[in-house]
Amino acid sequence: LGMSTWQVGRLKKRFNKDNPKSMVHRGRGKTSNRKLKQIVLDTIIQLLLTVYVGFGPTLTVEKLKERDHIIIGVETLRTLMIKNNLWKPKSRKKNKAHRQWRPRKENYGTMEQYDGSYHHCSLKTNIFNLINNNHSPCVAKIKF
Repeated sequence: LGMSTWQVGRLKKRFNKDNPKSMVHRGRGKTSNRKLKQIVLDTIIQLLLTVYVGFGPTLTVEKLKERDHIIIGVETLRTLMIKNNLWKPKSRKKNKAHRQWRPRKENYGTMEQYDGSYHHCSLKTNIFNLINNNHSPCVAKIKF
């Protein structure tokens, strides 16, 4: 349960004393203490429709605090504006694939690296080895 023995004992007492309904949180169904009064909300909506037309939520919060002495959070005002069709929520951008690897080249033998010893290798041998896919001791084929 993730509770201490003290909490379990307290809940057991409450269950035995009242009934199973006592296990539900006591604040359920009550309005929040932080909820704004309807009068304040109506005032804000009236100001949005008359004074702060076309303002965004952040600027409106600043002006409400500065001019009208009404303190409200930006997100609270944003949700209020969305409910009253005064603000369109912006859709979130989809994440693009970041730094994808380029596909490997399919060409065999696009780069040759010589080891510098020409005493037993010649151009004719290298061409022959490239055509027949044989490995020459002086040519390293690197695939990219």
